[in-house]
Amino acid sequence: MSAPKTLFLPLDYFSFQQLKGNFSATFRYRKMGQDQGEKMAPVLAVLLLFVLSYSKAEEKTKHIAGIVNGTVDLPPGTHIPKTYRQIKWFYNQTQQILTKKATRDVNFYRDFRKKMHLFENGTLHIMSLQKEDSSKYKIIVEDQDGSEIFTEIQLGVYDPVPKPWVDVTDFKMTEGKCVSTLNCSVDIPNVIYTWYENDKKYGNPSADGNLTLSLLSESNLIYNCNVCNSASCNNESLYYQGNCQWRDRNAASSTLRLVADSAMTVGILWLLHNLL
Repeated sequence: MSAPKTLFLPLDYFSFQQLKGNFSATFRYRKMGQDQGEKMAPVLAVLLLFVLSYSKAEEKTKHIAGIVNGTVDLPPGTHIPKTYRQIKWFYNQTQQILTKKATRDVNFYRDFRKKMHLFENGTLHIMSLQKEDSSKYKIIVEDQDGSEIFTEIQLGVYDPVPKPWVDVTDFKMTEGKCVSTLNCSVDIPNVIYTWYENDKKYGNPSADGNLTLSLLSESNLIYNCNVCNSASCNNESLYYQGNCQWRDRNAASSTLRLVADSAMTVGILWLLHNLL
């Protein structure tokens, strides 16, 4: 009688079942993760588009300055297609100024018509500017496919810089040098002062209009104070004549007129003397 055959298995039955269960669990876990990833993909895509759109909008923000009682043009920031569907302008980003449909006239809202005009290229023209016109404006251009392109413009309205007042507040001779303090000022805030010596920039621009000098006996130096804000500039000058003597523009002009008048008087007297 032959001995019964023995069946040798690489794994016992219970180990195989356990391995099979682990494999199935791992497969189900990976499958579940894949399903969740597929479900999250559209959400992530929308978030990515939002971030890119926001970044793009920030990059398109323009800054424009205007003067009180002046005018300003706010450009559309993009090419307006000939086949656009409509154009919208907004004040403070949310308050609508106008709507311009391709085949219709401009429709203004509230009282914006009194001080605003829309050019054919989409530029918004604003008249009689006031401080309250300072805001962020937005234009939305919609094409025939319904796609929208928008640009934001930050408008700042400022007072025009008046003629600055310049003066020598202190001067004295010290060790053979004329130590002088010049002051330049205007009566509006948020300005930058820049001094020039004979048309060459002297020092750095600052919010302080004072300038301290230590001069030798040189003469015929002109110190010009240039004052600017974001919308305009103005300037005034002081003249150094040596030996710690200063004159402003009016005094210098008066001196020049006096010299010219004296020269003319001498000429007339000389002519009369020769005629007689």
